[in-house]
Amino acid sequence: MSDDRLVRQAVRPFRRSPHVEDLEQEARLALWQHADEPEALRVTIARRRVIDAHRRWTRDRRQTPVTVVPVDPSSVVLDRAVNVDLDDDLWCRHYANDRLDLIARRLSEGATQVAIAAELGISAQRVMQLVARMRDRLTTEA
Repeated sequence: MSDDRLVRQAVRPFRRSPHVEDLEQEARLALWQHADEPEALRVTIARRRVIDAHRRWTRDRRQTPVTVVPVDPSSVVLDRAVNVDLDDDLWCRHYANDRLDLIARRLSEGATQVAIAAELGISAQRVMQLVARMRDRLTTEA
């Protein structure tokens, strides 16, 4: 296969991009740098280089934008006074341990995983994962 054909193959997903000519140059450069490699590997490397360049130039990171919504403090109900820095990893671990303690207590009371999931506002599958994590911790600590 000629290098032009390999370039077209590497750039094919972006042929309608306004950056197609620059992407072709990126592909040519990658193909030239890896000229001693097998053809399939050269195309893969060129395609990945093209994808990286396209993301860099279009800022397409496949991330959903974060929307910050102001909350009325009077609408927040707390069962205890909380003075917390949300970036504090220790607080996150404490919250997770509280949740695990609640799950363990509710299971010992005979509640089903589905009922616990509804109570916590998480999926039953997540409750099953947390129960498995608790089991793993118990077996490793014993």
